[in-house]
Amino acid sequence: MICTAHFPEDREKVINLWSSCFGDERNYIEFFLDNVPSEDVLFVYKEKDEIVGMTWLMPAEIGFYMYGDYRNRKLYYVYAVGVDKEYRNRGIAGKLLSFAKAHAENKEAGLCLVPADEGLVSYYSKRGFSKITASNREYDSELNAAENISASFMNSDVIKLEELKNKDLDSFRNYSKELYLQREKELCCKMAFRWSYDNFYFALCEHIYVGGTVRVKKETEGLEYMFALQEQGAFKIREILADNGIDGDIDFDMMVNVDNIYTYESKISKGIYVNFCFN
Repeated sequence: MICTAHFPEDREKVINLWSSCFGDERNYIEFFLDNVPSEDVLFVYKEKDEIVGMTWLMPAEIGFYMYGDYRNRKLYYVYAVGVDKEYRNRGIAGKLLSFAKAHAENKEAGLCLVPADEGLVSYYSKRGFSKITASNREYDSELNAAENISASFMNSDVIKLEELKNKDLDSFRNYSKELYLQREKELCCKMAFRWSYDNFYFALCEHIYVGGTVRVKKETEGLEYMFALQEQGAFKIREILADNGIDGDIDFDMMVNVDNIYTYESKISKGIYVNFCFN
């Protein structure tokens, strides 16, 4: 049976399934459940009152051009599709995807997702998903090599949001709103995959929770910012919005774990697989 998860009664079962499927630590899963926006929905597959499968749907939209006109299409991003290992190869994941598709169609929306690995591309393709774009570049280099990209965000007047969050939550929220409005302005009338403000705020908090940094500068034209993460001695820029000489581009990349995906001039950071028809 597939139904919407009910909290708090299903919380422990969801945590256990999540941990067994994806290997995340309990603290991270609890952070996710405590902070994920209420507009996101979790569908679970139950067998004798045990939760043996699950998937999240996160509302978003994609902007695109068709016949010279700019249009927006409502989407649900499919996230964390998982099935207990003892119940795999029984079609449960496929049933969850079919249920998600019916839910999206009822809301006049489509589905999209990012396969966890290349081995899943064939699985999703057989279920009506198709790749709609090529990959975008990703800034991933040693710290010294990244200095030319990040130097402008290391000055003393740069605001460090991860520090501000601990000192002044109201100011942090105000900056979060400004960042969201600035990036929406930049994405206007471009092919782009966009979240609601609540999901953007959650992604921002999640990025900081896993050790990421967020640098913000006030400029004449508005705010500039950089999301970055240090992984095993390497400096990775997850997303940057700045006029800093990087080929003159504004680059929208994914933020860790939540897998936010954005495009800039028809470039997407990872392949999106979608299941809908443009009308």
